[in-house]
Amino acid sequence: MTHTFHGDRPVGAPGDDRFGLAAVAERIASAIREQSAGHGLVLGIEGAWGSGKSSLVALVKQRLSEPADGNVAIIDFAPWLVGDRDQLLVSLFEELSRSIDAIAQAAGDATGTSVSAARSAAEQLRRYATYLGPAGKLVGVAGLALPGFGAAGKIMEGLAAAASENVKGPGLAARKASIERALADLDCRIVVLVDDVDRLDPTEVAELLRLVRSVADFPNVTYLLCYDGARLAAAISTAVGVADGRAYLEKIVQLELTIPRPETFALRRMFSDGLATFAACEGEAGQRLAHVIDRLGNRFFDTPRTVNRVLDALRFYWPALEGQVDLPDLVWLRILAAGAPATFRWVEEYIDVHSAVATGRATVDTEERADFGRRLDTALAADGLTWEVLRRELHLVLPGMGWGGRDDQRGDGRIFANTGQGNGDAARRLASPDHARLFFALARLPGSVDLADIEALLGAALTSREAAIAMLDGMAGERGPTGDTKAERMLDQLRNLPIERFAASNPENLGFAVVGIADQLVGAADEQWGQPRPWMYAKKVLAVLGRSMEADRWLRFTQELFAHDPSIDFLTHVLRDDTFDHGIYGDRADPDDATGDRTHFAVMRDALFARYRELGVGGLLNINRPASALYAWSQAGGRDEVVALVAEHTADDDSALIAFLIGLAGNNSSVDPEGVACFFTDVPSVLERVGGLAANGNGGAADVVRAISSSLRFRNASIADWIAAHRADRDE
Repeated sequence: MTHTFHGDRPVGAPGDDRFGLAAVAERIASAIREQSAGHGLVLGIEGAWGSGKSSLVALVKQRLSEPADGNVAIIDFAPWLVGDRDQLLVSLFEELSRSIDAIAQAAGDATGTSVSAARSAAEQLRRYATYLGPAGKLVGVAGLALPGFGAAGKIMEGLAAAASENVKGPGLAARKASIERALADLDCRIVVLVDDVDRLDPTEVAELLRLVRSVADFPNVTYLLCYDGARLAAAISTAVGVADGRAYLEKIVQLELTIPRPETFALRRMFSDGLATFAACEGEAGQRLAHVIDRLGNRFFDTPRTVNRVLDALRFYWPALEGQVDLPDLVWLRILAAGAPATFRWVEEYIDVHSAVATGRATVDTEERADFGRRLDTALAADGLTWEVLRRELHLVLPGMGWGGRDDQRGDGRIFANTGQGNGDAARRLASPDHARLFFALARLPGSVDLADIEALLGAALTSREAAIAMLDGMAGERGPTGDTKAERMLDQLRNLPIERFAASNPENLGFAVVGIADQLVGAADEQWGQPRPWMYAKKVLAVLGRSMEADRWLRFTQELFAHDPSIDFLTHVLRDDTFDHGIYGDRADPDDATGDRTHFAVMRDALFARYRELGVGGLLNINRPASALYAWSQAGGRDEVVALVAEHTADDDSALIAFLIGLAGNNSSVDPEGVACFFTDVPSVLERVGGLAANGNGGAADVVRAISSSLRFRNASIADWIAAHRADRDE
């Protein structure tokens, strides 16, 4: 479907008028036609931005342009298109000259009377403009002269000539009287329309009003100025330096008409009719939509422009989002964006954080809740609102909104009151973490994951291990705007899924796919120390998978996975992490964070140890992360075995010793002597051996010395200091 955006176009015909402006336009047109020819008139149309002033002017112009009003010439004067403010007078008189020229052409030359009157008026305008405008500024207008001998061409030629000659003759008052007589002889009223006066900058406003005032009382000339009174008065005060800009304006505008304020019912009806041309919903959603239009529309629909802005936003968003998001929630959000922009920006941030909390990717503590609450109050105040005024509308759509009060000590009870995912997913509502971002971003971000993706992966795992692996492999090739892959986002989502969702699939097939993609995402380029984020997510997924299976099934799966899966780097990470979690090594035991219990730990340890033995020390040095595997083997209970194998591997081979120590350094280029003790019984002797090789020019040995020195630098110690201290402790 093709949609036509309204933009800020005025009403084009009386039939399009929804707010009674056509009748007002008719009265204004009648007043202009019936105005005495002996005097000019400055008429002001006042109203807030978006209230329909331009539509009213368009209707007035249309009415005055009808054949019955053939004795009216209309000039659309656009002062904001004049590049130099000093050219305003020249531009206006050019428009007047063009209008007079048109009058002469329309009158024909049957008697010569009308043409003569028009030419006389044009000549008088030329001379009067010469006196009013700065001569130096008029030179640049010479190129605008019209060809031929029409009245407009003459006046422009005269203006240009006046810039380079000394004007002699009667004074300004006499010339004005002469031009008044010439204009009074015209059998036509000239109407100058100036819309959006208040959109000029203050200096331009002052120049325009000065110009209008200088020619306001010309016979047969009517000025129709449109403006927001408060904004225009403020601009006048700034530019002219008067305290009361409104009083200054009243000296220029003889009659001011305030545009009728549309009824809120008519504005809501206008919105509903416009929305129905391109979007609709039924049943419960239809009732919610009507409620949103009634409640939020009643509060924020203040002018036709606001209604059209919201409709245009929906015309833009809905074709891309139809069938993906809830229409009532989208309408709620776009009305809020138009009527309360600061609150809208707060809502966007709140939805982002709430989605992260609801899916377990983040937490919000008491202080953060209090800060969010304070920023909500600030946003509401910026929009002229309060919590008490808008809370029902916020509760209508936003997830986690509570009825508690503000409390900096216990956290704001109004927000993050319930961070569960709720039931917004199926309805594609703003409360759904899988759909929330669509409301703001028009489309799913590259690399994003939704419920359909999760269900597709669970279905693939139910089909076969290969299908699940292939699907995650494909996701690894999709990257989001922050550089992370869709596969990583999938791992993040999977670790928070309810256990029963895994049980309904095939946990084993999914587990093999998760382990494989985790190893692939991290690879060999990352630092060997620390915990890569994809591995942290994948380990959590394994733990959830384990809880979805019976104990025997979980142990059988663990045995097969750790004994045969090629992803030895990630599996080593799990073993080593669980070694610390179970307190087998180190002093930071956290059994709740382990993948499984001690029985499960023993199964994966024994399976990996068998693979380590098969590879041997030399083979382990060739995997992506040799240091991690060597430390895991030693720290998980195999130190004596590892020490013996390392001694055998390095005893009589200096090159093997250096290669082993470089493998321990990994990508970090740092080796802690305390860590070396995991593999050697006499570390001081090893360090002295390496130092001797370095002294004899062995480049690899020199690299090892630098790596060890780098580690000791944080203790303000040298290798010799460490050796001496270590031997002293041993002798004691």
